[in-house]
Order: sequence, then C-alpha cells, then structure tokens
Amino acid sequence: MSHGDTDVTQTVTQTVTQTVTTSHHDGTALALNKGTLTTCPGALKLLQLVVAITTTVLMGLIMTGFVRQAFQGDAEAAYYTEFEAQLFFMLISTCCLMTTACVITSMVLSIGTASTLPRTFFEVVYHLIAFILMCAASINLLVILNTDRGYRMNTCCFEAKLATAVIGMILSFFYLCTFVLAIHSWRMHPPRSSTIRMV
Repeated sequence: MSHGDTDVTQTVTQTVTQTVTTSHHDGTALALNKGTLTTCPGALKLLQLVVAITTTVLMGLIMTGFVRQAFQGDAEAAYYTEFEAQLFFMLISTCCLMTTACVITSMVLSIGTASTLPRTFFEVVYHLIAFILMCAASINLLVILNTDRGYRMNTCCFEAKLATAVIGMILSFFYLCTFVLAIHSWRMHPPRSSTIRMV
C-alpha cells in the first residue's frame, strides 16, 4: 500500500432472530401428553379417529360379503358399480384413519408436536383435503345406493351400506370443523420467520 492510499474498513452488523423449541427426554419413561385430547381440537381428532375406525370396519365387512358373492358367481352387473363406490369410500376412509391416527399418536407422545403442529399449515391442508374426499366418497355412495333403490334394497347389507355412508358424512363434518379450527389457530399464531438485518 502506498503512502497516499487510505485504509477503508467496513463493519457489518448482523442481527438474527430465531425461535427454538426444545424438549427434554431422559429416556427412563415415556411421558404422555393426555391434556391435548381434552382440548376442542384434540377431542375432535379423537372423534374423527373413532368414526373413521367405524366406517372402515363396516365397509370392510360389507366388501368381504361382496367378494364372497363375486367368487360364487352370484353378483350381478349393477352390483359392480356399487362395489366401485364402496371401494372408493374404503380407500378414503382408510387414508383418513391412518393419517388421523398418526397425528393423534404424535400429539400424545410428544409435547413439542402438540404445541407446534396446530401452528403449521399441515393441519389446514390435511383437514380440508380429508373433508372434501370423505364428503365426495359418502355422497357418491349415497347416490349409487339411491339409484335403482328398489333393486338395491333387496341386496345384501343395504341398511349397513346406507348407515356407513351417513356415518361418512358425519366424519366429513368433523373434518370440516377441525379445518375451521385449524384456520383460526394458524391465523392466531402465524409462522415466525428468521430475520436478518444489515446495518
């Protein structure tokens, strides 16, 4: 550096704001977060689980009867259309059951999950999709059952199929309620982002 040059030093100050949630587990015992099921969203999730188990088991039993009839050659062509609606219902009901069971298990076994999950957008997206698909599957089954009702009333398990479709509508209503609560919770606790300020 020559005598006439000046030494310029630039100082950059950086501020980082970060929120960290930590939980401690000593490994000796499993701490259950039972309190999460006593809240309104927790109770709704528990109801969803119970109703999803009911619809899945009922539809599984109904479909088992159809498969038996199909192998014996007793099933008519109109019955296959009904089977497609039952299969769609069973797939959606099973997916809802498994996802809700995973969410409840995570919330009960982890205090961090119980406090963090309601603030994420997953709750909003999952319950909206579950509501739409469960409602669509239930309405589809109800429409198929009411098409050519005179014939279908004489088929195997008509009342059970009708009851399962109605229970599916109730389940979709529970998902709608949880969706509304999730939207409210997400708006009340917007996600915090890390900010970097250059000074």
